[in-house]
Amino acid sequence: MSGGAKSRRAKSKLWWAALLVLCGSPTVAFAQTGHGGKPWTWALGAKGGAFLGGEVYIEPAHVDAETGPMLGVFADSIVVPGFSIGAFTNFANTGVGPASASIFNLGVSMKARFQAGDLSLRPGLTFGYQQITGDFETITGFDPGLVFELGVPVSATTGVLFDVGFFSQPVGGNELASVTFGPKFYLAAGIEFGG
Repeated sequence: MSGGAKSRRAKSKLWWAALLVLCGSPTVAFAQTGHGGKPWTWALGAKGGAFLGGEVYIEPAHVDAETGPMLGVFADSIVVPGFSIGAFTNFANTGVGPASASIFNLGVSMKARFQAGDLSLRPGLTFGYQQITGDFETITGFDPGLVFELGVPVSATTGVLFDVGFFSQPVGGNELASVTFGPKFYLAAGIEFGG
């Protein structure tokens, strides 16, 4: 087995281990509140940060995607204390060889919401439709991901958000080639509103 295949296999095992830990975690916890406020039943937010790039498989070769800017927005409905379902969209810019590319995804999220003092810790799963555009035929695919958010309240209805997560594309491409990649991480920070 080649070094690249071993590396991809190890990354795949790590991704599935993280998924099992997340799914095995309890999803009922303390209700998220703002600073000194009542429990939130909804949250809206926006974030910006960096897409960290990494190896992408464009049939028949592996190429590197560069680090680039990333933006995202989300809306969550806290359906029971400690668990939310929501929608999100993310946008990132990257370069792949001589070409530039824009990544857009739109999907749904499920997040556990744990309260630690005033802080809100939110591990979650995301599932989305992904589109990659640039100086080439548009690429589409399925984007499963993980997200981990830390919410720091600044008032009863406003908080600062820190977020680490990843994009992936285990299935996708265009009419010319299969285009797939494992987890490609991002780091972001932003603001959220809730009530």
